[in-house]
Amino acid sequence: MPEAEPERRSRSGNENTPPPLTSVEICMGSSCFSRGNSRNIEVVQDFLKKQNLPPAVELRGHLCEGHCQAGPNVTINGKMYHEVDPIVIIALLHQFLNEPRT
Repeated sequence: MPEAEPERRSRSGNENTPPPLTSVEICMGSSCFSRGNSRNIEVVQDFLKKQNLPPAVELRGHLCEGHCQAGPNVTINGKMYHEVDPIVIIALLHQFLNEPRT
């Protein structure tokens, strides 16, 4: 399950608004890839295309970081989330974009 995001204060003063989405990193290690990140990559790519986000949002893969048992792992804006499936990744992306889930 993804770890709880600490509360942050945004420019508007809303303490629950996360910082702007800048990067999404998908673990490409064999365990995470076979446990769901192969699908998560497609889900994130499709989501980012549909959102008309600025090109500053970076999607990249990385090698195993040793958290295999908690995978599949995805890092958003430098924070790693564990046991991420397509439903969780979409919810996280909506959270970072401060949008309601559809």
